[in-house]
Amino acid sequence: MKKKTHIISAVCLLAAFSSCSSFLDKMPDDRTVIESPDAVKELLVSAYPQGSYIAFCEAMSDNVGDKSDAYSQRDLQRNRQSYFWRDHTAISQDTHNYFWVNSYSAIGAANHALEAMEDMGYQKEFEPSLGEAYITRSYNHFMLANIFAEHYDPAKNESLLGVPYIIEAEKEVFVDYERETLAKTYELIEKDLLAGIELIDNNSYSVRAYHFNSDAAYTYASRSDLYTARCDSGIYYATSVVICDCVGKFRKWASEYQGYDYNTLKAQYTKAEETSNLLLASLMSGYPRNNAFYRYGLTEEASSKWFSRDTPVAGGNWAYRIFGNAVAKNIPKFMEHFKYSSINATTGYIYMMFPLFTIEETLLNRAEAYAMKEDYSNALADINLFFKHRIKKYDTDGHVVTDDEFVNYYKDNEPVLTPFYPLNEKQRAYINGITELRRREFMAEGMRWFDVKRFHIQIERVNFETAAVEDTLTPDDLRRAVQLPESALSYGLEPNPR
Repeated sequence: MKKKTHIISAVCLLAAFSSCSSFLDKMPDDRTVIESPDAVKELLVSAYPQGSYIAFCEAMSDNVGDKSDAYSQRDLQRNRQSYFWRDHTAISQDTHNYFWVNSYSAIGAANHALEAMEDMGYQKEFEPSLGEAYITRSYNHFMLANIFAEHYDPAKNESLLGVPYIIEAEKEVFVDYERETLAKTYELIEKDLLAGIELIDNNSYSVRAYHFNSDAAYTYASRSDLYTARCDSGIYYATSVVICDCVGKFRKWASEYQGYDYNTLKAQYTKAEETSNLLLASLMSGYPRNNAFYRYGLTEEASSKWFSRDTPVAGGNWAYRIFGNAVAKNIPKFMEHFKYSSINATTGYIYMMFPLFTIEETLLNRAEAYAMKEDYSNALADINLFFKHRIKKYDTDGHVVTDDEFVNYYKDNEPVLTPFYPLNEKQRAYINGITELRRREFMAEGMRWFDVKRFHIQIERVNFETAAVEDTLTPDDLRRAVQLPESALSYGLEPNPR
C-alpha cells in the first residue's frame, strides 16, 4: 500500500508558522555549514519538537468531561474539537497541525545532522551524536504514528496507513514521499531506535535531562515494545533503568511534595534536577495557562473519583494533590514560561517544560509486560513499589498488596480493555489495575489517550446540562487516528479513512 504523493517539506511548512517559532533560525541552509562535532550537537537541540500533544490528547481521552458553560470563556475551539474527536481547523499551538509540522521539522534537524556527519567522514567523537540523531528521528516518527495512524496490530499492519518516514535531509520545497504501511513505519522506527540506543553516551551531555540519555532511551524502547506486545524486550529495557528500589528517583508525592505550596509544586515537577524526569522538552503551549479553565477538562466528579473517593487497593489515601474549585481543577505540574517576541515587545509566546519520559512510566511499563507474560509475582513487586511512593504514610506491614487482593479488586474493572492480543481473566485484572495506575499518575499529561487507543476503550460524551450522550467513540472508531493536517492533504497525501 505505498501511496506516492507530493507533500510540502516539513521545514517549509513550518515557515507558515514563522510568527510562532524561531526554528528556522537554527536550521542549516545554503548559508549555514555544519563542519564540527560541536555544531552537530547544537543542531540536534532542534531534533526535539516544540509542538505539544498534551492539550489535544488529554481532551480526546476519557480523563475529561463537560464542566458546563460556567467557563465558556475558555470554551476554546481546539479544546471543543478535540473533545468531540473532530479535525482541528486552527494551525496554532496545541493543535494537531502544529504538532505534525513541528515533529517533521525536528526530524529534519536530525536528518541534517546525520548528513553533516556523513559529509565530514567518520569520527569517533560523532558516535553520541549519531545515537541522538537516530533515536530522535525514531521517537518523532513513533509519536506521529501513534497520533495520526491507527494503533499497531500485526494482523492488520500491512493494510493500514502509517506516516511518511523521512530519512533524508530536505533541500526542496516539494518532495516525493510515500505514506508507508503501518508495518513499514514501525520497521523503520525500530531500525532507528536500535541504531541509536547503543551509541547514546550520557557523558556527552552537560544536562542529561534535556537529551535522550540512556535511561530515557531505554524507557522509550520499553514503551515501543509495550505498544507492540514484545514483552521480553520491554522487560529488558525497563530493567536497564529500574535496577534497584529507585527510592531516590521516584517523584516524591508521598513525602517532600506534601509540604510544597502550589507554585513550588509546579516548579519542582519539571525541574531537570527532579530525578523522576528522564527527558524534558521545551514546548510552545498555552496549556499551563488554560488547562484548569477549559470547558472540557478534569471535572469535580473525576477529580473526586481518582484522587479522593477512590481508596487504593493497598488501603490508605492517595498522595497526589489537586487544587482549584468545582469547575477549575488543576494538578500543579506545569509552570508557564513567557518569552517576549523581542526586547521592546509587549507580546510573546508561552512555553512549558514537559517530561517526555519518567521513571514512573518505566516501572509501570515493566509491570504490564510482566503481567502479559503471566509473571504475576514480578508484576506485583513493581505494583507494590509504585504504591510505596504514592500512598500517604505508607506502611510496609499494612499496605503491601497480595495477588488475590489485586485480582479481586480489578477483575471487574471498567472500562473494558480489548487489545489486539488475547487476555485471560487474571491478565485482564492485572492490566486493568496497571492501566488505572498509569491513568492516575499521568493525569493532565495526555498519556491516557494512547491507552484509550491501544486498548480500544469506548468513550461517551455527556452534555453537562441535559445529561444526554452527544457522541460516542466506539472501540473501532476510525477517528482514533487523527486526520492529517489540511496543509498535507492539500498536496495529495492520502487522508485517514472516515
